[in-house]
Amino acid sequence: MKVNRNSVTFFLILFMVIVAGFNTRANLLFFTGYLLTGIFILSFIFSIRNISNLRVSRKIEKVTFQNEIVRVDLELYSDSPASFVKVRDQFTPASGDERIKDLFIYNLDKSRVRLSYEEKAVMRGRFKIGPVEAESDFPFLLFTRRRVLEEYSEILVYPEVTDMKGFPAYEQIITASVNKIITTIGGSNEFFGIRDYQTGDSMRSIDWKVSARMNQLVVKEFEKQLGYSTYLLFDVKREENSRERFNICFEKSVNIAASVLKNRIDNNDNVGFIWGDRYILPASGKEQLFQILNELALVNMVETDILEKSYINAVNIAEPENILIIISRNINARYLEFIKLLIAKKIRVIFIYLVPESFSGKLDKDPLSPEIHLRFKEILLTGATLYPYYKDDLISEIFNKGN
Repeated sequence: MKVNRNSVTFFLILFMVIVAGFNTRANLLFFTGYLLTGIFILSFIFSIRNISNLRVSRKIEKVTFQNEIVRVDLELYSDSPASFVKVRDQFTPASGDERIKDLFIYNLDKSRVRLSYEEKAVMRGRFKIGPVEAESDFPFLLFTRRRVLEEYSEILVYPEVTDMKGFPAYEQIITASVNKIITTIGGSNEFFGIRDYQTGDSMRSIDWKVSARMNQLVVKEFEKQLGYSTYLLFDVKREENSRERFNICFEKSVNIAASVLKNRIDNNDNVGFIWGDRYILPASGKEQLFQILNELALVNMVETDILEKSYINAVNIAEPENILIIISRNINARYLEFIKLLIAKKIRVIFIYLVPESFSGKLDKDPLSPEIHLRFKEILLTGATLYPYYKDDLISEIFNKGN
């Protein structure tokens, strides 16, 4: 309970006005005393009762994706009347001042009032929404009563998954690379069935007769193509010379990993995930998609050189002709040796290299700085397919022109 100084000042001025209007000092003192005492007593009683029985419940989606709009519904109720109540909720996945949401109730008379707001979840991870704070200075603005209502809700925010069709060059590069690897593998190719045509499918695989009957493109699917294994190796090692808690380059790599993951699941791959000293064996379908997204939602950078363990796991569990998509911000001589070992094992390696913002030398599109050009060369010499990124720019085409 807090006394409002502005309101007290107002009543002192009122007292002076009353004094000026009375001739008899005794009558004035009695009248003023009764008036002020009554006002203070009533204010105190109403301020205590106003939100003492206030309760709240919250309804919110348990799972969402980064940068999606989330709707939050609050329901407030009380056994006794409540008036002029300021309600404040804390939406923790938002950024900065957007985390605090202020709402207002004019009157709550033993009924339920529903309030709602919408906010963008800009941060990935698992968050606890709340608590709800209620504040009222009714009546007469003399006392301010605050209550903290311990109402919490959990929400899991997956990393943003970008439809790769929105990045034509990216879609073309990754899909074409992976599908080319699948269709050039030898062995039995027994006919399995048909499915809808997808971006990157070979024109030769289209069943034109069935497509004409169904009035849509369908492709022949062969047994060898089903259940093919693609691994994502995700780099969680902190970059050298980077001590920032929030690393833009790392967050971008998380978004790329989530987007590649969904793209490969949508293309019927069995997708596995390797990060740190842990891994998930390949599988297909929505269950596998969300199992890996759960890990990407909570993944953080680590100080230790755990990337080497990831490469060791890749060498041990990936089989010949598997596809390994590496998403990394770090490269050194030791990592290059692991990539060469993977290539020697006949594992098809696609290396998405995110150029760290802390990298020495300014990255100019034309020409590339010599240091970055050398780093790209080192990766290419291993036999891996390289697709470098800097911020939001795919610079593979520029790099290839420079070769």
